Order: sequence, then C-alpha cells, then structure tokens
Amino acid sequence: MKVNEEIKKLVEFMPENTKQQIFSLLLNYYLSEKQLAEALGFDLSLIKIWQAKGNISKEHFPEILALALQECPSAKKIVINALNEFSFLCNELEITEEKNEIREFMQALDEESKTIVWHLIRKGHAKINELSALIALNDSLTLNKINEVINPRAKKFLGKPILLFKQAGFDSGKKFLFSWRINESIHLIEDKEKEIMEISNEKNFLMIAIALPNLNEKDVQVSIGNNCLTVFGKNSETSFFKKIPLYCSVKRVKEKTFNNGVFEIKLEKGKQNEVYQTSKEIREN
Repeated sequence: MKVNEEIKKLVEFMPENTKQQIFSLLLNYYLSEKQLAEALGFDLSLIKIWQAKGNISKEHFPEILALALQECPSAKKIVINALNEFSFLCNELEITEEKNEIREFMQALDEESKTIVWHLIRKGHAKINELSALIALNDSLTLNKINEVINPRAKKFLGKPILLFKQAGFDSGKKFLFSWRINESIHLIEDKEKEIMEISNEKNFLMIAIALPNLNEKDVQVSIGNNCLTVFGKNSETSFFKKIPLYCSVKRVKEKTFNNGVFEIKLEKGKQNEVYQTSKEIREN
C-alpha cells in the first residue's frame, strides 16, 4: 500500500498504546489475520508476531494507519484523541507559541508587586495596611506601588487595571469595607486545587462525577486505555485533562450526563478477572 508523507510524519507523534488500538481495530474489522495481511501486503507471520508480542515495527505502522483511516471511521477519533492529549500536555508544560499575556504581566512585576498580587489572589481582598505590612512599606508607598507599577503594567499587558479599590463589597456572604481586590473580569489563574471529583463504587457500577463549570457536553471527550478513564475537554476559554485509574474491569459506559457544569459517567463493571476488549473511544450502549 502506498503511503503519503503526511501519514509517515503523523506516526512519529503517536504513542505505542494508540498504535495498538489502531492495530486491534483492524484485527476486529477483517475476518481473519490472513485477510488483514493480504490487505496490507505483509507476510502473515508479521501479523501473528505483532498480535502475540504487541510490538509493531515503526517501519510498517504507516501502512497500518493508512489502511485503518481508509476502512475504519473510528480510527480518526482514536488519532484525534491521541493528538488532543499531546497538545494538552504541551500546553501544561508551556511548550507553546501562543502568547500568554498574564505570564508576561507577572514577569514584568518586581517582587513586592508580585507579593501583593498573589496575596489578593489567595485571600480575595485586603485593606491597604494589610498589604503594607506584607511588603514592609508604609501605606503611601504601597499605594504608589499599586497605582504606578501594578495597574499601569496590567493595562499594558492585559488591557485593564488588575487591582480595584472598593469602599464596600461582599465575599462569601460577608461584607468588607475599604479594600483592594482583583478585577473580577480578569481570569488571572486557573485554581487547579478547586477541582471537584467524586467516585462512587456501587455493586455493578462505578459512578464518576467531575465539575467542569467552563465546559459544555460537546467540548468533552471520554476515552479509556492502560486501565485508566481519560476525560479531555477543551474550548476557546479553558481546557481540562484528567486520567482516572480504574481498579476493576469495565464492560461499557452505561450512561453519560452533563447537568449544570457537572459531568457524570456511569460505568458498568465487568465480571471479576474477565477482560473486555475496548477501543480508545468508549461508547455507550
């Protein structure tokens, strides 16, 4: 089978478990190992070796991928999931060419200014004397730091001041007076510690609930591999990636629901010590 250069380059970015999923997809598609070998133009002994050892040679995989993309529509989803995961991990490691205005803003601040900003992020609001004590300056110099350093640089990088003074406001239902706080229209950080997830172990099912307040159902993909349930979500505003270990065999996804920012997955357990064939993309009934 003739393989174009794009397929060969794509293979370089594919992890081994994704290659195995695509190979298994073809094994299930063709009626016999012999038919698959004929379709690929390979010796039957190669197919038997790969099936037994689970180690597909790099030089032969482009043909396997090309055939899978041609014959099996679900192969495209497997590839997309793998590349989405790779893209997300690059972003998490800050391996990206995308401009990050917030990072540039924080890097442009001196240490005292950074201390003020991080304190307000953590606490929510603070009076000027509290901020002054934090950086060991008097109130007048602290106000200068806000008005002449922090907010001007925020306007330069973020387009608006980041610290606002409020004579009165409410935080968690409690009133505060004469305090500085972060401009709520600026999403300065994603607080990963606020991630909410619950797992319920029932007799025949695993129930997993994850809070995804900034995503919609169409933004979220669910997949499985290496005894883990993977939830990947992404839109123009946010991204989410979570691998959840599965400590029992899972037969299928019984139900998926998305209500008020909470994604719930109901997994039907398999019989003990019984292995079920699953594709990268878990499907419902």
